[in-house]
Amino acid sequence: MSLAWMAQGIGGITGCIGGGYLTEYCDPKWTYLIMSGMGFIIAVNGLFLTQECEEDEEDQDSREQNKFYENLKKNLG
Repeated sequence: MSLAWMAQGIGGITGCIGGGYLTEYCDPKWTYLIMSGMGFIIAVNGLFLTQECEEDEEDQDSREQNKFYENLKKNLG
């Protein structure tokens, strides 16, 4: 669970900094297009979530420890 919080924090900070930079130095239509594109990518990724994401944390932790490299190969391959 701490990995999820870390990813959320990094994403929030990166999004704020990126949005601020785009707002300051780019045309508003490009800023809106880029930021909405990022939101679209997140929405599409959400469509591929499986039922495993909603299981109990204890079951998920034990399975992740046993199959980490197997899942990594599957996701990157």
